[in-house]
Amino acid sequence: MSTPNCSVPSSQIPHSRPLFSRAGCLGTVSPAGVTQCGSAGVVPGSATLGSDGRLGRERLARSLGLGVLAWLWVAAVCLAPVELRAEERPDPLPAATRREQRTRWEADVQTLTRRIEANSKDVNLYSARGDARFFLGEFAKSVEDFDQMIELDPSLGDSHWRRGIACFYAGQYEAAAKQFEVYHSFDNIDRENGIWRYLSQHRAKGREHAREGLLKYEKDDREPFPDIYRMFGGQLEGAEVLKRIHAAQITDAEREKRLFYAELYVGLNAAVEGQADSAERHLAAAVENRWGAKAGGGPGWMWQVGRLHHDLLRAARLKREAPAKDQPADGPKAAPRSKEPQQS
Repeated sequence: MSTPNCSVPSSQIPHSRPLFSRAGCLGTVSPAGVTQCGSAGVVPGSATLGSDGRLGRERLARSLGLGVLAWLWVAAVCLAPVELRAEERPDPLPAATRREQRTRWEADVQTLTRRIEANSKDVNLYSARGDARFFLGEFAKSVEDFDQMIELDPSLGDSHWRRGIACFYAGQYEAAAKQFEVYHSFDNIDRENGIWRYLSQHRAKGREHAREGLLKYEKDDREPFPDIYRMFGGQLEGAEVLKRIHAAQITDAEREKRLFYAELYVGLNAAVEGQADSAERHLAAAVENRWGAKAGGGPGWMWQVGRLHHDLLRAARLKREAPAKDQPADGPKAAPRSKEPQQS
């Protein structure tokens, strides 16, 4: 998949923030038996505890054993990862970065609109404006621009995966599924396309129908998509996909790349399953992924997808959590869980 560079400058991308924090160790524990043993003056082999010293040694061993177990328990409690509550999770992008992005894309739309008015037959202008509108969350308008591209050049229809994703976020799920089905005739290796057809069919007709209609692939694909595709087929859990990437004997750069795609699609899978909290966490990890944030072309476009879907979920959560009186009249837009938010 390729498209004009839409990466965010690396200088504006925050360092990766952990989704989990270490809990502080509150209070102390004094394991029973250890101090007792010392204060009592117990000495291994003491005649007062048995003529052969065995009783003293057995008691000391039992006390030390309990002490070790107690300290292991303390360590487990203090060092166990504790998931942050939803309201405590930081925004994965700084507010300044968001403002800069929105200002740039709004300016792009204005400039491109003027150029289209002067030359309405230029496919590239509609392509660029469709991208900018999508990044702004104007999904229906993005679909219109991509449709105009195909009207001007019908040969672009089969391979236009960006149109399929725009249709998905515009709530046009059947049109999206059809686009990805057509794309399969153009590229029968790319499982990422099959994933988006699954997501579209899941929204349109439910999980069972989507799994029955999973596209079949016989040729190898780039990592980590074989495992991700098995996750959508119900053969792997998302946690196992991530575990395999962490355990793989690969370079750090390759691991970061694979983790971006895994976090993105584990999050999107959780979203269509109605697991909004889990989806938001995984999509935040995808947004924070430094490889994805700096990527151009198709991967950079998919980073924008992760950012948009995360923002929609986050806005919906904040709206649910905020008291009704605190909601502005034009507060965060969020649709019911049953369908994706639509912005225009």
